[in-house]
Amino acid sequence: MKQTNLFIALLTFTLSGIAQPSEKPIYPVVSDCDKATTILIKGNRVFGPTAAPLGFGDVQEIPKKKSLLFEKEHFTAWYLLDIQRDGEFVFEVVPTQPKNDYDFMVYSYSEELCKKIKNADQMPLRSNLSRVDKSIQGISGLMANVKNTSVGAGVGNAYCQSMTVKKGEKYVLVLDNVYPNGEGHTIFFSFLKEVEIKGSIVDSNNLPVEGDVSLSDNFGNVVEKVRSDKNGAYQMKTNMKEGENYNLSSSSPKTFISNQTLNTNDLVNTTTFDPIQTILPVLQVGTKYNLGNITFYGDMADLLPVSYPSVEKLAELLESNKKLVIQIEGHVNKGTVKNQQDVEFNQTLSEERAMTIYNYLIKKGISKERLSAVGLSASQMINPIPKNLKEQEANRRVEIKITSME
Repeated sequence: MKQTNLFIALLTFTLSGIAQPSEKPIYPVVSDCDKATTILIKGNRVFGPTAAPLGFGDVQEIPKKKSLLFEKEHFTAWYLLDIQRDGEFVFEVVPTQPKNDYDFMVYSYSEELCKKIKNADQMPLRSNLSRVDKSIQGISGLMANVKNTSVGAGVGNAYCQSMTVKKGEKYVLVLDNVYPNGEGHTIFFSFLKEVEIKGSIVDSNNLPVEGDVSLSDNFGNVVEKVRSDKNGAYQMKTNMKEGENYNLSSSSPKTFISNQTLNTNDLVNTTTFDPIQTILPVLQVGTKYNLGNITFYGDMADLLPVSYPSVEKLAELLESNKKLVIQIEGHVNKGTVKNQQDVEFNQTLSEERAMTIYNYLIKKGISKERLSAVGLSASQMINPIPKNLKEQEANRRVEIKITSME
């Protein structure tokens, strides 16, 4: 599967909670400020996928090299964002080709803005010139709980601080892909909701657990992290994108990991989620544990970004327990099997998905002597005859079996 199709798989992944664009049509792009494409922002919206920016348009509009500005326009797309509601505003720019490097700037709009940009008389409100972050598929944008309003060239945070906007305001967003022969992008626009999350953690022996609790978004970004107290209680106040799934992960050194899905749609006339009761299973030799929130691109062994916090938690667990030895088991949904080739495909895919977790842990410094990986194809489906997509997805999983703790 080509890299472009990796992108389409990300966009059409239903469990991520991301609003769904269609693969077609390909939206055209405009490469000059005065012709910027208008996008009405009334709530969560997806714009794209777009065609590839072909250059800097009729006018090179970044003529002076200054801090916070592109060194020049390479392959740009200009957008006029027409804000239709009050709120805390964020977006993600997702390249069609993850290796493309999209920088961005956001300006407050005025009739004279294009002239001011050309003369370097107005600086952007947000600017991110950081090098492409391959670990998150080249995604960048604005995010909650980020302090910086700008990021310079080189290695740095792919996100800048969210923006407080009001109905009737307009902003200009300009994207610049610094690489030639690039592809397009899709932009996910969202508004944030301030929420409170409370809960308690016990182990499978009903004893309170002091552990880490982290909240990550549908692009795999950890947006908040707290620690439960000696009674297992915790709370966090944070911002979540409206109507999109987040993963709440709980862990401790002597238990396995728990993952739960939260969505602001579950809140009715309140900003506080119902208290969350979490049970962390105690580690035992011979026991299998479902490594939840692990998701792959369709028919592939590549992890979606939303999965990385869970795999990171597994690495931390192994680091905290130096004698822990595990077997990683890959499972697939059987799907339609017409011939022996389909049977072999399922087996190979389950093996490759297990190896993806194996290789990630090796890169995190876990000794290969403590790891093994096997593929079990569709031999142990949770739902032997899945009735819907959710049951199919439950069959596609990675389980961890503890083989030794001595």
